[in-house]
Amino acid sequence: MEIFINNIKADITLEDEKTVEDVLKGIETECEKIDATIIGVSIDNEEIDAEQLSNRFSDLIENIKTLSITTICKEDIVFYFKSINENLESIEKELTEIPVYLQSGKEKESTDIVKNFAETFDNFCKAITLSSLFADYFANTKEKAENISEFLSDFAPILTDFENAFKEKDTVLIGDLSEYEIAPRIVKMKEFCTEYIK
Repeated sequence: MEIFINNIKADITLEDEKTVEDVLKGIETECEKIDATIIGVSIDNEEIDAEQLSNRFSDLIENIKTLSITTICKEDIVFYFKSINENLESIEKELTEIPVYLQSGKEKESTDIVKNFAETFDNFCKAITLSSLFADYFANTKEKAENISEFLSDFAPILTDFENAFKEKDTVLIGDLSEYEIAPRIVKMKEFCTEYIK
């Protein structure tokens, strides 16, 4: 069986390991030594989600050709938050320019800004989720989780309104939402990111 870790063939010599669980336990133990953890597993090019994984623990490695493992370390997540924070700095200003772009026929520029914002928001949500893998390091308290959950649920309808306004090219509503609703929440997103960067 060939083992790949983060798409790189691993130089691992299996000894007493007989099942998928044996191999994963060994790798997870090594990951813990460098503040990392496993976040994805594929068996013979089939991605196995968390719910299915326990059902595959007993699979014999002699019947498997490739085991691909994705890992992440806490430094990766810190870097992730830093990148998101930097991107939010430019997005905050760009969002207020969308109405002007639309009025002057610059739809591509407007679309690019919205896409960048959507991707950054998606990455923000992913980073928050990943931070729970190292809850102690990121000081993920119940109060912090509730604050973020409340923030995201409050933001969701505004993002829907913004998406609809953009589709309808309602420049007045886009401008109002950008300046009075979205920009202040981007400031809050930056505050959250800063809390996670140590």
